[in-house]
Amino acid sequence: MIEILAGDGLLAIRPVLLTVIGLETAIAVFLLFGDAFWSWVVTVCTFVVFSGASAYAIVTGQDCNCISAAIGPKLMLPFDLSVLALVWAVRPGTSIRWNNRLLFEISGSLVAGLLVAGAASFYDPAANSDPLEFLLADMLVEKRWPLNARLHPELAALAKGNWMILVVRRDCEHCRELLARYFADPQSHRENERTAVFIAGDTTWPFKLDEIAIEPATQTSITWPIAEPFVASPAIFLLTNGKVIKARDGSDADEFLKELMPETP
Repeated sequence: MIEILAGDGLLAIRPVLLTVIGLETAIAVFLLFGDAFWSWVVTVCTFVVFSGASAYAIVTGQDCNCISAAIGPKLMLPFDLSVLALVWAVRPGTSIRWNNRLLFEISGSLVAGLLVAGAASFYDPAANSDPLEFLLADMLVEKRWPLNARLHPELAALAKGNWMILVVRRDCEHCRELLARYFADPQSHRENERTAVFIAGDTTWPFKLDEIAIEPATQTSITWPIAEPFVASPAIFLLTNGKVIKARDGSDADEFLKELMPETP
């Protein structure tokens, strides 16, 4: 759930995600226990919506929040249309019937969806996550910065003073544009504040203190034993004595950095 809410996809807004969770639960329950013909109708409508969402994601360049990050809308749209065509071809011959049993099946499915969506609304993924699993702005404000001396001795310096920390990726054009705009001079910094950059995107994260560049002249690295933390790059964290006081990531990073640093002329 955290990855979806932290992204820029169609389901990044929590109320929308909860609504979809509830609807998908209701649909699943109805398909299991509902009338054959109406289950077919619901399946057709569902894949029409899925196809529309995939097409919209392609047109707008957004993530469709599909099965995984590796399966984008350009792969999902042909799949959705194929399933839709297959389902349409096996239309049951039963005529449309509306009766009390059908009303009960629909009502029961909707109640199940509401219960699951309601339960999901009380779930706080941030409270149940390891700080080193998700480096997200909303999760870390007012908390200790987790990339510290336990991971590398040089990071002990982050526990004292004021710091601006950037987390970027080499394959992130947005990150490169941001650094070119505000850190054409890699040693740029605000008064009474030091800088640090972490290069995400692999099980090894190069980092550099007092120099903001995707390819710093010299660098040291953190090696993650299993998988790197999830981060919505670019991410900006302001620290005071090792505690995150302000942070922004993803699309919010632009406006945040604009408030903090002058653009390169």
